[in-house]
Amino acid sequence: MSGTQGTVIWFEIWVSDLDRAKAFYHELFGWEFAPLSEYDAEGHYQEIKAGDAAGVNGALVYQPDRPQPTARGTVVYVHVPDLEKAVERAVSLGGTLVQKATPIGTSMGTFALVTDTEGNELGLWVP
Repeated sequence: MSGTQGTVIWFEIWVSDLDRAKAFYHELFGWEFAPLSEYDAEGHYQEIKAGDAAGVNGALVYQPDRPQPTARGTVVYVHVPDLEKAVERAVSLGGTLVQKATPIGTSMGTFALVTDTEGNELGLWVP
């Protein structure tokens, strides 16, 4: 995943019923799904395949212990050139740190989660 400052590069839709969510999004948009077993052996993390579209990709994240329909909602990940500075800036603007810098695999990059001033979670990502 790559991008420039402020580019949306990934999104996650948190769900409590994976089969129901997959059916909904397949019927609505024609999305296909594939387990990302490299990161989740149980199949709870499903990559969204949006046809031949290039660019933004996403995933369904199955959390069986979440209240119906979901507790977390959708998280959008935005490319930033410097993760530490972006987190500091978000906090200085009234956001809060939710999850500190976390590497993904060995080559996917590093992300942090913050909330905006309305309480929405936002992922900041350095590929």
